[in-house]
Amino acid sequence: ADILNCYRRDASVIPQQALTLANSKLALGKSREITAKLQTDFPKMNDEQFIQTAFELILSIDPTSDELALCLESLKETTVALANHAKINSEQRARENLVHALINHNDFITIR
Repeated sequence: ADILNCYRRDASVIPQQALTLANSKLALGKSREITAKLQTDFPKMNDEQFIQTAFELILSIDPTSDELALCLESLKETTVALANHAKINSEQRARENLVHALINHNDFITIR
């Protein structure tokens, strides 16, 4: 599947659509650009502020307390998991992964 092609479909969300977006170079590239822009515009932002800003920018909502807690836990776990890779900034990559997840969020991809 190619994210740049239009497909006629009966269902609004199908597994192939979700996989296409999740594996898309376009979505990953934009996730990295959004993260870099947020970090450039707000260089002293802590993880909680980053999550709130990302939710507001991408989904136009504030995260619930549960969403905030899960995102904070995810950032921490991802940063730790990537810490052994010398060639990447684990905190930066964790934030990019979070933005990528928000771009794949149903509220982002669904027109209501």
